[in-house]
Amino acid sequence: MERATRRTWLEIDLGRIKKNYTEVMSRLGAEAQAIAVVKADAYGHGASRVAAALYERGVVRFATASIDEAVALRESGAVPDKCEILILGYTPPALAGELAAYGLTQTLISEDYARELYERGVMLRTQLAIDSGMHRLGIPIEDTESVKGVLQRFGARLGIAAVFTHLCCADSEEEADCDYTKWQLCRFASLNKAIAAYGVREAHCLNSAGILYHSGVTDASLKTLVRPGIALYGYPPRIGDTSSALRPALSWKTVIAAVKKIRRGEAVGYGRSFIAPRDMKIAILPVGYADGYPRALSGRGTVLIGSRPASVLGTVCMNQMTVDATGLDESAVGCEVTLIGEGAASAESIADICSTISYEIVSRISESIPRFYKDD
Repeated sequence: MERATRRTWLEIDLGRIKKNYTEVMSRLGAEAQAIAVVKADAYGHGASRVAAALYERGVVRFATASIDEAVALRESGAVPDKCEILILGYTPPALAGELAAYGLTQTLISEDYARELYERGVMLRTQLAIDSGMHRLGIPIEDTESVKGVLQRFGARLGIAAVFTHLCCADSEEEADCDYTKWQLCRFASLNKAIAAYGVREAHCLNSAGILYHSGVTDASLKTLVRPGIALYGYPPRIGDTSSALRPALSWKTVIAAVKKIRRGEAVGYGRSFIAPRDMKIAILPVGYADGYPRALSGRGTVLIGSRPASVLGTVCMNQMTVDATGLDESAVGCEVTLIGEGAASAESIADICSTISYEIVSRISESIPRFYKDD
């Protein structure tokens, strides 16, 4: 396909996602299974295509953030109906019938929520969230009696097949945070032993950071089912981690829409935020913050024109931006420009400039941008 005719696009390497999956799971025993997290449209990579690729690697369980994401994945036909799709977030109890119709697995986020779903009178598939210290969703881990009560009173109709918790600082190297993670893991392992007689078959707690940095210190029972997310897409959850074999699967491209010459002292963009210190050549790119390119990169970001970097000049606009093309012979209208990718800025380096994390950078790239896939 002639990509130069397009305004901006993503290139997704499914082969890398498969390799990242293999790398992540190599940290665990051969019996370990994964619930692949494909929420937020697979962190901007395209949930249906990513799920289909991972299914080829043997993954039969997936997780989304909402019922809308789960239904879209089910209706895409990307994976067989036998594959489990776990909804990690809240679904209004009024949609219990839809959960059942699509064969989705709903997270029980509290005791009251479990009761509301139970009272709908629909046979469901669910998993019970446990709050082991993040203080977000789930029954507090110290309230063992409430956990047992939910399993005993609602377990049959709600089909509670697993309990799980989330690690809140497993990506940190700080000693206090590592101790906190170990504390979460120990508490969760203890809870699992306490509810062993209540018919729960599975438990999971290791996210990407848990798998990469803490799988060696956990109870063996907590390593048989895991939830890799950001690592599948090639980004280590720990900032600055260069030891991993993970490789990003996403590249973001655009083209040069126009080239201009400006004189010393002339301004570029909104607010005259850039004043040319010399005569310059500039290139206008047809992409901006509405597409997901952060406005915080105004005057701070770089792109790759051909094989050479070009600085972002002035303020990033809603659908356009300007870069310094001075001395770049390859900077002609229609030339390909890399915003994120090999040789260009990485999601991590952009996140660092924007005081955020790679998760946000890739997941906020607009869904309207075409995705092109390859699989090696």
